[in-house]
Amino acid sequence: YDVRVINNLTVEGTTTTLDTDLTAVDRVEIGANSNSTVGVAITQSGTADIINLFDGGTEVLTVKDGGRVGIGTDNPLTGVHISDGTAYGSPQITNRKAQLMISAGSEISADIQLSAAQYNHIFFGTAADPNVGGINYTHTGGYTNSMQFVLGTGSVMFRPTASVNIKSQQA
Repeated sequence: YDVRVINNLTVEGTTTTLDTDLTAVDRVEIGANSNSTVGVAITQSGTADIINLFDGGTEVLTVKDGGRVGIGTDNPLTGVHISDGTAYGSPQITNRKAQLMISAGSEISADIQLSAAQYNHIFFGTAADPNVGGINYTHTGGYTNSMQFVLGTGSVMFRPTASVNIKSQQA
């Protein structure tokens, strides 16, 4: 049977089956107010994608069955794959969920930018030792900016005091 609701519809309780295609809708708004229950939960019991978001006809975000996330790609090659939409390259190590890939096939560079008032860090670790190493940058606003490559807790492996150029033998 068809049901037409002209004004507001309020459903209290649990709906067991809701299979609805929303078409020609301005927006769907979910107002959740709970300190213990998630506002929106999606359970995909099959093998299809969990989420696909589109900008017009272009898929801009996908969450695949198994959890891989694609931004700018509908075929993420790693756990999180950010792309300019152009297929370019492949991951060095495949089938790892904890891997970030940025592919900029039609661009001249792929960048990671860390922005903070003074310190930026990239940390490396293992399950047994979360402080295996890191790259630390300190911005002082003058000529004393520094970049440190750290091995272990507090053990400086390489700390340049001036400009350093590292080149291959072919350069």
